[in-house]
Amino acid sequence: MATPTLNTFAKQFVYEKFDAHNEEHLQAYLCLSLHGRQHPTLRFYLEEPYQSVPSLMNARIAEAYTAQYKGLASATAKLIDYFKAKSIQTVAVETI
Repeated sequence: MATPTLNTFAKQFVYEKFDAHNEEHLQAYLCLSLHGRQHPTLRFYLEEPYQSVPSLMNARIAEAYTAQYKGLASATAKLIDYFKAKSIQTVAVETI
């Protein structure tokens, strides 16, 4: 059973799902990454497959940032496919 002090302390926090487009969530990220301190009131739910909230925040911000570049994901997929095919051909030639 929680004490009255613990109940008061726990009620100070607002738990939310991290949104890389929400300015207040980005401010919470900057508090943590630049100053090593958590936001005074915001806390975020840890989601699978992340091991920590900071790693979740980093990934979500990177996704939002790279999404600004139209066609980048498809160009990257083509680049990876090209090099995969090239490495398979190289391995096939080397084993003959």
